[in-house]
Amino acid sequence: RVTVVGFAGDRSEILVDELLIVGNEGDGELNVNGGARVISNVAASGSTNDSDTIIGFVDGSQGEVNVSGFGSILRNTNLTVGDEGHGWLSATGGGRIETFDEAFIGLNLDSTNVVGGIGRVRIADHGSRWDIGDPDGTGDDDLTIGVEGRGYVEIQLGGWVRVLDNVFISEDANSYGEVTVENVDSLLWVIEDLFVGTVAEPTAQAQLTIRDSGTARADESITIAPNGRVDLHDHGIILTPLLTNSGVIRGDGRIETTGLFSNLAGGDIRNAALTANLREQLLVTGPVANFGRIESIGGEMEFESAVVNNADGEIFGLDAILRFRGPITQNGSFFIEDTVVESTSPFLNSANLSVGAGSSFILGDLDLASSSELDMILGDIHSQLQVSGSAMLDGTLNVLLDDGFRPTIGDSFRILTAEEGVSGMFSTEDLPEVSGLGFNVVYNFDHVLVNVTTGPIITGDFNGDGVVDGNDLGFWEQNYGTLTGATQMQGDANSDGDVDGLDFLQWQRQTGGLAPAAAAATAVPEPTGLALAFLAACFLAGRSVRPELT
Repeated sequence: RVTVVGFAGDRSEILVDELLIVGNEGDGELNVNGGARVISNVAASGSTNDSDTIIGFVDGSQGEVNVSGFGSILRNTNLTVGDEGHGWLSATGGGRIETFDEAFIGLNLDSTNVVGGIGRVRIADHGSRWDIGDPDGTGDDDLTIGVEGRGYVEIQLGGWVRVLDNVFISEDANSYGEVTVENVDSLLWVIEDLFVGTVAEPTAQAQLTIRDSGTARADESITIAPNGRVDLHDHGIILTPLLTNSGVIRGDGRIETTGLFSNLAGGDIRNAALTANLREQLLVTGPVANFGRIESIGGEMEFESAVVNNADGEIFGLDAILRFRGPITQNGSFFIEDTVVESTSPFLNSANLSVGAGSSFILGDLDLASSSELDMILGDIHSQLQVSGSAMLDGTLNVLLDDGFRPTIGDSFRILTAEEGVSGMFSTEDLPEVSGLGFNVVYNFDHVLVNVTTGPIITGDFNGDGVVDGNDLGFWEQNYGTLTGATQMQGDANSDGDVDGLDFLQWQRQTGGLAPAAAAATAVPEPTGLALAFLAACFLAGRSVRPELT
């Protein structure tokens, strides 16, 4: 253990001409306190490719360096924390670390090529800083956290880490990198680009956590790879001109972008409810192009600029609040259930809008295009979309029945209400088919109803479950050849009192002309029966007999 301390204004120094190692083959500790300085690579005229300060060098070694107190400095050209061993580096109480070229946390695999070095860095307290890069130098000026091993960086209580070029969190196969920025005024500041994970190495793992008003800033761009994850807690802040996400961004905080935020295919932006009465709140300031998934389950999301939900994009809200302060263009899929959507511009839907069971609200206007599809569910609790402004209708209305729900004649479901009026109609109405029931869509000045009326019996539904499928064919097969007194439940689809090939044709037409797989697997008639049905059908076709569907 070595402690270097400055007293009464005198600066104590250790100058190392070339290489400083703390924890070579055993355990080593270096403490720099009270304004003292430790400087390595003094003899070099410029930057070198090899590290001149290594903390935790050989496999099994442990090295620890602590820099504390204003004026205390650890200065080097290239720094490695956790080469093959374990390394720990901290700057607290105003202590500073200056690295003129590049730094590696968790650099190499160990001798077994399995474990790898483990490096940990903590920069804490106002005035404590780690500066990486020399504005007058020619080196890489990068920070890599998890090269082949495992790297951890914690920035806390107002500490700063400033990197002149790029930061890479997890770089090689099977590596792990983690950065935590927490507390007000704590800052990770990257002058160029910040990479959370890497596309080239899918087995690498990268984690960036920003909490309690901490800030991660990159002056050119932030890229989150598919193996990268960013967690925001208690108003964590991301600040960058351009943000590209193929991984996961979740939580409570702000994403401040001056340019485009691209959520690519496979990318997730999500938040949720913290407790029953407390929601995570996520604010996005810049324009968003969504090709992935935006999801809030019990949370709140607010978008200050334009949002385009592209063809492959998904937006999902369950018991959520979604606020769109700029234009929202919906070309992908948009699902809401018990959710409030606030839109200062008309909600422009040109694709699929699904409303789950329960009441959902659009605060603003709804404009459905000819290519729109609106999905609504009828059940014990049915879909209700309430629009505070006007609703312009077009496209397709898909009305679905909840599993196990069978409405009764006289039921009426208000599926849409618009306080400022409904205009237009759905060009296509895809309504349920239930034996004995009919469904009508009724357009009123400020609301749309789906009413249940008496309808035609679906004659091919021999088992009475409301669906014509392979399960009905067994009833026809069992009673095939009955010549008098047959009922619809016995396979008489055309109400002529017998069960024959005409009834088979009726069933077949109502299944779309093709017997489903279930019929082929479980309810196929004997060959003789099929032959008789086919012959009967051919004979009747030759006589130009076309039975009517009833």
